[in-house]
Amino acid sequence: MQDTVSLQAALDAMTEPIAILSDDATIVATNTAWQNEPGNDRTAPLHLIGRHVREAFQPPHAVSESAADRILEGIAEVLQGAVPRFDLEYREAGETGVRWFMLIATRLTGEQRGALIIRSDITQQKAREADLLDRANNDALTGLANRSYFLLEATHMVALARRQVWHPALVYLDLDNFKDINDRHGHAVGDVVLGRVGARLRRSTRESDLLAKADQAMYTAKASSARHRRREGPEAVHARSESGASS
Repeated sequence: MQDTVSLQAALDAMTEPIAILSDDATIVATNTAWQNEPGNDRTAPLHLIGRHVREAFQPPHAVSESAADRILEGIAEVLQGAVPRFDLEYREAGETGVRWFMLIATRLTGEQRGALIIRSDITQQKAREADLLDRANNDALTGLANRSYFLLEATHMVALARRQVWHPALVYLDLDNFKDINDRHGHAVGDVVLGRVGARLRRSTRESDLLAKADQAMYTAKASSARHRRREGPEAVHARSESGASS
């Protein structure tokens, strides 16, 4: 009895949701953080104890069917001893929006056989990763892809065109007399112009096209799905920068 109380106290001291499973995937213990997870019955401290772990990933939990299947498969592999540990990042779409989780299942050995399940909310981490990726790939002023990302995508497009024998389309646009706008009205006005041109181009291109701000006042639209009959061979795409316009 004392050991059981000590185990529960240790579990409740952890801030991450934790559950302990028996060898047959039955939940035998949970901590307070697990019980307080959205979708769990907070009025019943022993919620889900004695139930199969699959019930933790059924409605009202908004786990996709494919994610739930992968989670249960991974837990089964841990319980069977096929792997010592299983982890998976997955998302849930609930009333408060999309939340990301990392689930870790670890095999327990000794007197308490089964598995330890830890479910961590990594939504903020995912948001930070998305923000860093956005800053790395997109132009901060217009929100369009930046020059480095465009060159990377153009290289992939050329390689794909050579393998599949089709001809990609590449369009360069330059804003005439943009330097005069900056000189007469200032860079703040020039930035507004660039932003509005970018927005207009986004409305005029397909979702499958890549629109990039390749230089200070140049926009490039890549029609990735444009296919033509083979001529002599696939055309190469030469991505270059223009130095005539500056902000």
